[in-house]
Amino acid sequence: MLLKAILFDLDGVITDTAAYHFKAWSWLAEKYQLQLEPDVETRLKGISRLDSLKIILQENDLPVGYAEEKMEKMCIEKNDYYKKLISMMTPQD
Repeated sequence: MLLKAILFDLDGVITDTAAYHFKAWSWLAEKYQLQLEPDVETRLKGISRLDSLKIILQENDLPVGYAEEKMEKMCIEKNDYYKKLISMMTPQD
């Protein structure tokens, strides 16, 4: 049988980007005056941006889905900031 494909999940394999994700979530939380406790970080790993945002909103006693358009905007803002953070990574990272 001929091998047709190989699937790799490289996020965190070559370099650990989890800290950058949490920094971006922390930035977003501060921007929107939300609390984001450090112990929430582990709950945000391995899930989608929207699901992560929902956890953050729940932690702040805000209704999940309170405005789909706003949540989508917030997810885009978080991801743009995350991309800015990782663009500053060096080979040492």
